[in-house]
Amino acid sequence: MGMLVNGVWQVKNPENIEGGFVRPESPYRDIISRKTMGRKPSRFVLYVSLACPWASSVLIVRKLAGLESVVEVRYVSPYMGDQGWMLEKPNKETGAKMLHELYTQTDPNFTGKVTVPILWDTQNKCIVNNESMDLIMMMNNEWSHFVEGDFNLMPNNIRYDVQVKCDWIYEQIANAVYRVGFASKQSVYEKECNQLFEALDRLEIELLDGRSYLLGSEILLCDVRLFVVLVRFDIVYYGHFKCNQRQIRDYPQLTAYMMRIYDQVWDTVDVDAIKTHYYQSHPWINPTQIVPVGPYHDFNRE
Repeated sequence: MGMLVNGVWQVKNPENIEGGFVRPESPYRDIISRKTMGRKPSRFVLYVSLACPWASSVLIVRKLAGLESVVEVRYVSPYMGDQGWMLEKPNKETGAKMLHELYTQTDPNFTGKVTVPILWDTQNKCIVNNESMDLIMMMNNEWSHFVEGDFNLMPNNIRYDVQVKCDWIYEQIANAVYRVGFASKQSVYEKECNQLFEALDRLEIELLDGRSYLLGSEILLCDVRLFVVLVRFDIVYYGHFKCNQRQIRDYPQLTAYMMRIYDQVWDTVDVDAIKTHYYQSHPWINPTQIVPVGPYHDFNRE
């Protein structure tokens, strides 16, 4: 991993505070309105990683919203080396080969982490947004006029409930697996790991009992946020991040819930990309960068 400092790339591992991982804020937060998007939707493209849960949540919403023919997607390679994310193909507008070059194209003096997803403006050759939640809400609210139907992952009548659930999932599960995996002190690791499994136990026992999804019979944003963690859990978080008290397959209701969503968005899940990224891109956790052959998970259920 690494970061930009005054526009210069520097190789460094994540900095922990008292042994705990702290996720940085997203610096680009421009919202592309319905009016702006409607004039020329092809102007804006998404850069995502199939390995990254935050980027995958955006990709899933794009699919569920029916925006696949409207919003172009470009990919970064699964392996994140000393120079960070590499673009699968050179950027059409600038010729850049590394994601950090798009950040310095936007701001030559940028300081901060270089992350996906990003919304790239092909006309002005700059990043307009790199916050997954903003991108999701743009697809849910601002760009919904491109498709027919009543797609809405945050209906007004339960918006507050969905947001509360999303916030809980982020703090207790989605970001928690990183706090476990990136912990650099034994006491911090044990505390975070115990809290993570308390949250998973709560979901299995309380939240999913008799429900198809977290808040009822319809898939909502909180379900997308949870799914991208669950689908990666047994594959990488259990082993690589040492979140190993139990696997998701040990939770019958969570497993059924995960597969219910997987059947709708299976083509956004790339197991090989997920394993390659995590096991080869964190050498301070896995110095040999060996990618394990297991665990086997029959997502296709054939």
